[in-house]
This record gives sequence, C-alpha cells and structure tokens, in this order.
Amino acid sequence: MWLTIFFCVTLLYIIYRLIKFWIINPWSIQRDFSRQGVPGRYIPIVGEILHRHQAILDDKPYSYVEQAAIKFGDYYHSSFGPFPCLHTSDPGLIESVLKTNSRFYHRAKLGRAILSAFLGYENVLLAEDENHTRHRRLVTPVFQHQNLNSMISSMANITLSFLEKWRITNNEKSSPLTLDILKEMSNLTLDIVTGCVFGVEAMQDRHIHEFIYENLKVATNEMEKRIYNMTIIIPIIKDLPLPGKRRIDKCRRDIKNITLKIINQRRQGLTKATCKGPDLLDLLLGPHGDDTRHKFTDEEVSDEALTFVLAGHETTATLMTWALHDLVTNPDVYEQCQNEINTIFNEHKGFETTMLSHLKYTEAVLKETLRYHPPVTLVARTATADNTIVASDGKQIHIKKGIDVILDLNIISR
Repeated sequence: MWLTIFFCVTLLYIIYRLIKFWIINPWSIQRDFSRQGVPGRYIPIVGEILHRHQAILDDKPYSYVEQAAIKFGDYYHSSFGPFPCLHTSDPGLIESVLKTNSRFYHRAKLGRAILSAFLGYENVLLAEDENHTRHRRLVTPVFQHQNLNSMISSMANITLSFLEKWRITNNEKSSPLTLDILKEMSNLTLDIVTGCVFGVEAMQDRHIHEFIYENLKVATNEMEKRIYNMTIIIPIIKDLPLPGKRRIDKCRRDIKNITLKIINQRRQGLTKATCKGPDLLDLLLGPHGDDTRHKFTDEEVSDEALTFVLAGHETTATLMTWALHDLVTNPDVYEQCQNEINTIFNEHKGFETTMLSHLKYTEAVLKETLRYHPPVTLVARTATADNTIVASDGKQIHIKKGIDVILDLNIISR
C-alpha cells in the first residue's frame, strides 16, 4: 500500500513539474509582460518554434521576425518552446542590455547549450565571468595587428589559387560556368581559416579539409533538427544518447582527435605555419607567462581552434556571398569597386598589406553588406538578476532573473 502511495505521489510530482515547466512558468512570465504593457502572444508548449521552422522551410528565414515586428512593434514578448523571452529591435533596450545593464546579463543559456554541444564551454565564445576574462586575455595576441598582417599574404595566395581553379574549370566547359556561391565561399573561407589556424600541411591535405567540412556540416544540420524538435531544450531528454546527439558527439570527437593530432605535431616541430610569421596555432600554444593559469592546455587550444574555424569560416562566407550578390545586382557599385582596386594595384608592384587601407570604397561596401545582411541576426542574453531596461520611447520594462532577451539585429539594421 505504502509503495503504491509512493509511486502515485512521485507520478503526480513529475506531472506537476512538467506542467509547471511547459505551461505555468511561461504563462506567468508572459502575463507579467502583458501587465507591463508589452505586446506579444503566448502559445503554450511549442511557442513560436513552428512559425520559425515554417519560415525556414519557405526559404524566408527572417520573414517571421519581420512580420512580428510589423505586428507588435520594436519590442514584444514570445517564447521559444517553453522558454519565454523579450524580442527587441529598439536601440534603447539593446543599449540597456549590452551596455547600461550588461552586468546583469550573460550569454543566453539556450544558445550556449546549443553551441556547447559541438564547441564545449572552454573557449572565448562561450566561457563566462573570470574564465571568459582568462580566455580573452590569452587569445588577445592572435588579433594583434602585426600577427594578422603576417597572415594576409597567405590569405591572398589561397584566394588566387581558388580563382585559378574557377578559371580552369570555366575554360574546360563548353557552357557557362554555374556555381553555388555560398558553397564556394564556404570552401574558400574554410581553406583560409584552416591554413591560418593549423598551418600549411592541414591546408594542403584535402582529406583533412573535407573531413572538417563534412563533420561541421553534419553537426550543424543535426543541431538544427534538435532545435526544432525541441530535444535540445528538454531537461534530461537533451542528454540522452539519441541518434542526433550521438552524431553530434561523434563529429565533435572526430574533429577534436584530428585537432589534437595537429597540435601534437606542431609541438614536435613536424608542421609549420602557412604565413611568414606565427599562425593562430603558434600563438595559442605560445608562452603567456610562467603561471599555468596563463597558458592554454591542449584541450583548450583544441576548443579555441575549433571555435575559430566554425565561427570564422561561416560568418565570413555569408558576408562574401551577400557582397557578391549585391555587387552583381548593383553594377554601378561593382564598377566603382573594380576601378578602385585597379587603381590601387596599378600604383603598386605586387600585393602589399598597406594597399588594403587605401580601399576605402570597397571597405564601405563590405560594411554596408554587414549592416544590411548581418551574419549573426540574433543576439540572445539571459538576465542573471532582476533589472529594468529602458526603451527609446521612455518605457521601462522589468526583466526577471532567468528571462532571455533576444536582440533582433536584422530588423534594427534596415
């Protein structure tokens, strides 16, 4: 009898926790937003996931956000599955989250959970507080001007080789050459990032290149599936060895193994940098003082290198794809860019890094492309404490601890 009562009580408690997680908590938070006069809508359990997924299937990934902004304005409440959030493209609210009240916000838990499934937490992208400060301090030398300059000639040579392949392929075809530009730019930027991170041997080894590319592709596709079937956000379920998670874990494990192998070869002097100076791997492995806190372990170097590859090549590929699209659809802008480049190159013998500072119009085109087509369209932050943010119209919105604030960069940039 007592055993039966225990099981019944346990079952009721589990049911209560599920109802609270999926329905009561989201409803109470969104009711609080409504009482503050924040527009929006509440859809139990699934939230806006189905609308977002349908927008992607329709090949209009931003249409839902744009329609919601038209309907509700510059800020509104919604939910991603059972997670309520405040969406905003209001400059005042964005400034409050990223600047004025930045001490009350961390990177969103959901976003960190999604990315950490492949990248882990030990990298400058996902680390928090003192750990983030440590990672940021140790990767700072990578972005020093002289180190980046030493890699530019290598980047230029890789690009020239890539263009030569296009020319040869085009000459061998009797019909006009048709290319998937996003795929081509992804391959080009992966070549560049792989060369600048891992060195000449990794860049020239097509097996390593294809291995990294295919694993990144599989992991990205699997993470997208797990987002929209909500398995990545459900407690306990997200950690079960389901097929999607096993594939992501395998991709992460395979890339990590090959990265650790490359790191070990570099430590033994069996490989070298592609560029004239030290590459990213040299800089990550280099000394930062005698204290072990000022050094990366091989595991941390692997995670940082993988972060550079994943974050660097996809965002740059997206930028270049949109830039080429906009140049083709704006022939007058294309002509002015071409004239500027021709003028600068005619004034110099060969390629020099100093030439880049003279490409003012080309730089403006790239910046405008970034503004109109930001590679990262949403930035999510989770409140670590109760706080109040202020909109441009003066409205004050109270954000409770644990609430996500989604910054719609794609909307504010247009």
